[in-house]
Amino acid sequence: MRTKKVILFIIFVIGVISLFLLSSFSIRNACEYANSNLEYIQSQTQRAIVANDFNRSKYYAYKALNGIEKTKYNFIDCGCEGTIESLDKTLAHLKTATKATSFEESRKSLHSALESTEIGMNVLKNYDQDFSSVYGNNLLVLNTKDVLLAQDGVSEPQKKASKQQIH
Repeated sequence: MRTKKVILFIIFVIGVISLFLLSSFSIRNACEYANSNLEYIQSQTQRAIVANDFNRSKYYAYKALNGIEKTKYNFIDCGCEGTIESLDKTLAHLKTATKATSFEESRKSLHSALESTEIGMNVLKNYDQDFSSVYGNNLLVLNTKDVLLAQDGVSEPQKKASKQQIH
């Protein structure tokens, strides 16, 4: 009985250690999540367009709608207003497609939703290139005299002292 408890405890410790080793400790960017979600929404919309059956088309359109609803806050956290507007248009087109009574009406709305999604992906790509920073913030400052004079508590090194140390 005691050996079973020891074995279970060892397995538990190994599981916890492996969880820490396998998990990622980096914080991903909200725009990366938004881009991934847009790709999912695009793929579900494409599946809805090429579906053979009207009910299957609605099923994929509902999956795309569900993807939008679940990830709306990622788009807000990203801050790209153009993508949020495009996402709202996609949402409206997908709702129209699910309410359509014929397969042709649904496909027209799905094509419009796909177009809005692709526009949103392009806007997000441009936004991410323009406003992303590898330094973790949006501001990169060099140590120039203007910056050093503007900051309190940071002083320039004395030039005379460094010259005297060299000599």
